[in-house]
Amino acid sequence: HEDCNLKGIRLSELHFGGNKLFGCKAFDWDRFVFNVSQLPCLEYLDLDRTGAGRAACEAVAGYLSQGGCRLHTLLLRENHIDDECVDLLIPALEYNQSLRKLFLQKNRFTSVGRGRFLELLGHAPSPHLTYHSNHTLCDLRLDVSGVDEPLRSFLKLNHDGLNDGTPVDVRAKRRNKILLAHCLRRPLDVAAHADLDVRLMPRLLAWFGVNVPGRDARFHAAIHNVHTPFDDRGARFRALHSLVRGWNVQALFGNPSPERRRTDELAGEVARLRGERDAAVAALRAENAGLAEENRRLREEVE
Repeated sequence: HEDCNLKGIRLSELHFGGNKLFGCKAFDWDRFVFNVSQLPCLEYLDLDRTGAGRAACEAVAGYLSQGGCRLHTLLLRENHIDDECVDLLIPALEYNQSLRKLFLQKNRFTSVGRGRFLELLGHAPSPHLTYHSNHTLCDLRLDVSGVDEPLRSFLKLNHDGLNDGTPVDVRAKRRNKILLAHCLRRPLDVAAHADLDVRLMPRLLAWFGVNVPGRDARFHAAIHNVHTPFDDRGARFRALHSLVRGWNVQALFGNPSPERRRTDELAGEVARLRGERDAAVAALRAENAGLAEENRRLREEVE
């Protein structure tokens, strides 16, 4: 109801799964979600089989983006959520820090939408995007097979440390995700990290190669006294070896990086083509001037 005031009501769960009220054409998702957002203690919201589509996702995204949102579990199974709906939800999930469980089975989004969720968790095109991905969503359920394994890996990294009462080392999560997404599953592409400025090399070497003294060569980003999937010395060495092998070693002595050299080559090519163009234009102008002079001389002869 538009005059409904739920402020101060201490409800922690709402179950609307399959409720026929949502099937009404005049149903106002914005008003409904606004009223729900007034519940200060709400942690569980069941919207399964409510016909939720784009209007619902837009309203829910607004709720998830609120600073005071405490929602822990959101159920949206068996609805009409497509790829455009996923695009509405993703920015809110990037911002939200409270949601731990999101169930989306039996919806209409395709592999594109599933890929967006994988990118949300850290499987992003660049280390920068991985660093700023969602680090709190621990249980994401989709109708998925192809991205099952990487999805589980990123969800496990999000889950570690959230429920055992220990302080969460977000920095370690970010570094471990970067290793998982950009180093351990394919040859390391250094260009994705930087322009290979010579000054960056020591930092990259430190990132992949520094060991903590007295800890049996533990990776520098490891959580103290806690084993992580990236403590493996071989995996760490392979990442470091790939980094150094792919580097333009001469760059250590001040020569340009491969990317910068390529940029300079392209700039030189552009300058060469411009020079050829200017020379051709000058030649055409000279030829035109000669023709004009010949035309003037012929006119004088006729007169």
